[in-house]
This record gives sequence, structure tokens and C-alpha cells, in this order.
Amino acid sequence: MINWIDVRDFVVIKHVQISFEPGFTVITGETGAGKSVVVDALAMLLGGRASGDLVRSGSEHAEIQADFDVSALASARDWLIQMELSGEDGECTLRRLVYPEKASRGFINGRPVAIQSLRELGALLTDIHGQHEHHRLLQREVQRAVLDDSADIREDVEALAESASQISQLTAELARAQSGLDTHREREALLRHQVDELSTLEPDPEEYVEIGQKHTRLSHTQELAQGAWQLLQELDQAETASVSSVLTRAAGRLNDLAAFDTRLSALADQVDGLGAQLAEVVAALQGHSDDYAVEPDELERINQRLGALHDAGRKYRVPPEALKALLDEMSRELDTLTATVNDPQSLEAELDKARRIY
Repeated sequence: MINWIDVRDFVVIKHVQISFEPGFTVITGETGAGKSVVVDALAMLLGGRASGDLVRSGSEHAEIQADFDVSALASARDWLIQMELSGEDGECTLRRLVYPEKASRGFINGRPVAIQSLRELGALLTDIHGQHEHHRLLQREVQRAVLDDSADIREDVEALAESASQISQLTAELARAQSGLDTHREREALLRHQVDELSTLEPDPEEYVEIGQKHTRLSHTQELAQGAWQLLQELDQAETASVSSVLTRAAGRLNDLAAFDTRLSALADQVDGLGAQLAEVVAALQGHSDDYAVEPDELERINQRLGALHDAGRKYRVPPEALKALLDEMSRELDTLTATVNDPQSLEAELDKARRIY
């Protein structure tokens, strides 16, 4: 119950203090005497809307205080204990300061609190009913609480509510688990198909580079063979005008002239060295020339292989040389999914147990 209320500089009230005795109290007075202002002050103290124009003209701020006996209000006592705002001997004092041009301040048992805290505690302390206000007694949850209190089944109701909450929570978890299991299985099936497909293809980045180079060579066999033949002719096989024959004649002529100038012997040796290097080039070119035979079957095989790798690259949106890395990544994910299947059976068992308890 409310023990007293003290109102200062609120609307038209300079100061008024009203004490209440146990039982029913009636406040009477002429119209305009300020009865409703006191009720408005109490409503604002309990977390109602406040504005600067409620401060009495010429005052720095309005101040409303009220003292309540919560010894018989278990819900209010529990709230105060939970918020660490308990007073002494079941007393609870609320205070609110309202300013013309800044936010109001609230206090519970002398400690500053948010206005929301006044509102929460106020709902547990009083019900204010006005002609045009909503009555809490018409709310279903309030009616149920009154009925439960009158039947002295509060603990049973709380246990039932906890059981219902557990059922709701388990039902939601089971739905998520079943949905997740379906998604899990769909992903696993897709990965298995993709891994099988890429494993059959056996992609290898080194092979891709190698057959790419071979494809280029086989695609230009005729040009390579013709070019190699012409180079061999010019370097070594032409009877009179090949580079090899020119170097041979130059070396011989230098050796002849060295009889008259020994310095030319060194030049002759250099020309001989060029001839030796040229011989190595000719031998290598001859070996490559032998590889330039037309191989239509091999070219077709490489075309098909490159086509398969490019098709897979387009399908999986990666370069062909990255297919092997993608296959390894998919294989690891598939192994993880296979090892972590989430079976909702345990949740179903918990839900059945909770329903039986309910």
C-alpha cells in the first residue's frame, strides 16, 4: 500500500503531502481543487510521461516522492531484490525530478534509476484508473493472475508455464534440426555427385599446361616441319651457301693467313668454335624436325581432353588449371559432412518427455 505522497512545484501545486492509513481512502474537494493533479503526479512518479510544462511557473524543477509498503507484495519485493534496490523493513521510496528543459531523473530508495525502472516497479505497486484510461483489470493476463492468486496455485502455474516454454523451445529446435538435416543431406548429395564427376575427369594442372603446349605444337605441325627444313637447308644442308659451309671456308682461309700473321690464329679458333656451336644447333633442330610428323589421332585426343577440362571449368566457374584444387576442397567438405550428421532423434525423445510432463 502507499504510505504517503509528497508533491512540490508540480503544475499548480506548490507543496502538498498526503498520508494514507490502511483501508479505503477518499479524497474530496471542489472542482479545480487539484485532486486529479495529485493523481497525475503519482502516475508520473510511477513512470508516466513527463514534460517541462508540468513544472510550476517560476520553479527550477518539480519533485514528487511517495513511500510504499511492499511487505505484502511478493512480486515487487522480488523485483527490488533482483535489481539490487531493496530498502529496509519492507519500505520502498520512489522519487522523480522533472525539469523545464532537460530530462527528468528517477530514484528508487535513494539510488538513481532509469525511468523505465520506475515504470516496471510502478506496474507492480499500483493500478491507476481514470475515466478515459485503459484498465489493467480488463486485461486477460491480469484476470488470470488474480484467479491464480485466489486459488493459491501460483507455483503450479509457474511450473506449467516453464513446461510449456520448454516444449516450445524443443519444438523450435527440432524444426531447425530437421530443416538443417534436409539441407545437410541435399548438400552432401550434391557434393558427392560433383566429387564423383571431377574424380572421373582426373584434372591435373601440370597436365593441362603440358597438353596445352602439345596442342599448340600439333596444331601447327605443317608450319613447324616446313620451317625446320628451311632452317636446316640454310644452316647446314645447302651445298654452297649454307652457314656451315661458309664457316668452314672462313676457318680454313684464316688458318692459311695465320702463316703471315699469327694473330689470325685466334680468330680461326673462334670461327671453329662457332662451327661447333652451329653443329649442336643443327643436331637439335634435326631431332625436333623428326617430331613434326602429322598425328591426327593424337591431336583429336588432345582436343577432346582440353574440351572436357574447359567444359568443367565453365560449369564450376573456375579456370581449368584450378579444377584439381576445387576437387580437393569439395572432398574435404564431403568428408566433414559425412562425419557430422545431425540426427534429431534425441530432440524428439526430449520433446516427448516434456509433453508427458506437461
